[in-house]
Amino acid sequence: SIVAHTANVLGFWILTSPFFENHISLINIFAFTPLGLLTTALPIAPAGMGVGHAAFSYLFSFLNNSNGASLFNLYFLATISNNLLGVIPYLGIKKKNK
Repeated sequence: SIVAHTANVLGFWILTSPFFENHISLINIFAFTPLGLLTTALPIAPAGMGVGHAAFSYLFSFLNNSNGASLFNLYFLATISNNLLGVIPYLGIKKKNK
């Protein structure tokens, strides 16, 4: 679990760091990103859409970055794209079984 969360936070930082308005240290990313990702688990919307955007916008405003929702959007799209790659082996196995 610790490795998975660390990988998520580092992935978020690597993916979004070129788009920071102001420099954000890795320590701050490790402090705020898990809180933002935790809010996506609230059962308000599918996959935390909208909830995560609002949370990241609010959290990153503490770090003088107004584009927190856009940063989460970039991370969310990368995560969904990565997860959709699982359909390729699924369709390949499904055709072989017929």
